[in-house]
Amino acid sequence: LVVRGTFAHVARPSPKGGIAEDERMKSPNFATTGSDRTSTTDPRPACKGMTLCPYELMSARSYFGDVGLFNIRTRLSTLRCETGSGGITLMMSKPDLMLLAQDFPHYAAQWKAQAERRARSQEQRLQRLTSRRSYAELAAVCIQRCVRNYK
Repeated sequence: LVVRGTFAHVARPSPKGGIAEDERMKSPNFATTGSDRTSTTDPRPACKGMTLCPYELMSARSYFGDVGLFNIRTRLSTLRCETGSGGITLMMSKPDLMLLAQDFPHYAAQWKAQAERRARSQEQRLQRLTSRRSYAELAAVCIQRCVRNYK
């Protein structure tokens, strides 16, 4: 559960859709800086150095990780905190979630169905990741899309 900050699913854009990678395995600085940024020639300041780009944003009162907890699919992406001042999340372990599911089976079915829907939606967003954009650019596009659909 996101308490504070903005987090993003991130992947490498490609012409055929996003490529999910775990950048931590490639970046020797990840453990000390928490960053996936390397030098590139992208002229846009917001994207300069970005190797993994956001394709789905989550802010306060949203959540992530449910797909893995219900074993629906393997992990599709890496998550990154996009807020410069950091973020705060609350975590629930898989054994604790399974205990809740046993105690409240009528909710468990809904939790799993929601996780399946979110997994499909995440896969679709990943496939649309064909160009680089910063999280601010992605947020602007999402807001514009909502305003257009509201009318």
